[in-house]
Formats: sequence, structure tokens, C-alpha cells
Amino acid sequence: MAFAVLPGQLERRAELYQQLAVSLAAGLPLPRAVRLLAAHPVSASFRAPLLRVADRLDAGDLFAEALGRLGAWMPEFDRAMIAAGEQSGRLDDALRLLARSCRERAASLRATLNGLIYPAAVFHVMVLIVPVGRLTRAVWEGEWAAFFLQKLAVLGPLYALGAGVLWLTRDARGRAVRSLLERVFAAVPLLGGAQRALNLSRLSLALHGLLNAGVPALRAWPLARP
Repeated sequence: MAFAVLPGQLERRAELYQQLAVSLAAGLPLPRAVRLLAAHPVSASFRAPLLRVADRLDAGDLFAEALGRLGAWMPEFDRAMIAAGEQSGRLDDALRLLARSCRERAASLRATLNGLIYPAAVFHVMVLIVPVGRLTRAVWEGEWAAFFLQKLAVLGPLYALGAGVLWLTRDARGRAVRSLLERVFAAVPLLGGAQRALNLSRLSLALHGLLNAGVPALRAWPLARP
């Protein structure tokens, strides 16, 4: 899964898992439940992958196998939970655990993003105002081109750096980069402690879900790693 996942994406995935769990608990066969979700998807982007999964289920694949054929569309952690639920006969319970996990992660991520809005806004206002003389000349003398070029020179590299970090932390290459960033953050007072507490919380939640779904402990530990 991409590092730059948004709360809305997690909530849509949680709703997908919840609806599928309800359908299975109501007695619908898995292929039919998946096709119903594809016909009325939580997100339009889910329709094509769900139809492919339904086709593979009709062909005799297990659910986790069918999802694995989609590549990175579903995180490895989620597929492991689903595979364990299938093997233990508690697939609906595993899906409910996944739905709860996604909702909790979405709430945590939304709180973090909301906390960043104010300092980001203050920083942008400061960049736009300072130096005051350039802003004054832009307003009174019409030097807007020079004003915007100066602001672009400051903000452009920062935006490029942010975009580069997000790109580097995507998919398979992301774990090494995230590990490096976490080591950097760990050296920052307060931020390092908050990062460790967040990682411990995520590890505990992931282990709880995996073990309750029936994933063996030796398999659960590497999957639960933040």
C-alpha cells in the first residue's frame, strides 16, 4: 500500500470489508457477495478489481488467492488476515477486524493531518509576507512577477521535496525509506517519542487483528511491522 494513503481511502476500504462481512454473515455465497459489491461499489474504482476477483472465485480460486492476482491493490497485511479467516472458517470475523482497523487508522491519520493544517497555514502566510518590502512593492508598484518568482523559489523546492518523499515511500521501495525517515524523526525531541508511541500502537493493533484471525505468530510479526 502506498505510504501517502488518505483517510477517505481507508474509510472506503473499511466500508468494503464491512459490507462483505455482513453479506457473508447473512448466508450469501462469497462469489455472489463479491459480485453484489461490484454492482454497487463503495467506490467506482473498486468495480473492476471486484469483478476480476469474482471471476477467479468462480474459477475455483480461494479468496486470498484471487486478491493476490490483483497485485498491490490490496495490502499484504489485509490479504494475510483474509487468508487466515478463510482457513479458520471465520472470514466474516476477519473482515470485521479489518474494517475496524481501517477506521481506526483513518481516524488517527485525520487527526494528524488536522493538526498539521495550522502550522502549515502559518508557514505559508509567513513566506508570503516576508520580506515585507517585496510585498509592498508588489502592491503599490505592481511588481507581482518578481514577488511570485521569489515565493516560488522558496516554496517550489519544498513542494518538490515533499513530492519526492511521497514517491519514494510508495510500494515495495517504501519500507527502507520509511525506516530511514523514522530514524531521523527519532532524533528530534518530542517528535521521536510520539513516533515511537504511534508505531507501538500500530504494532499492537496489527498483532491483535492477525492473531485473532488465526495467523501464526511467526507469520504475524513481520506482517504487523509498521
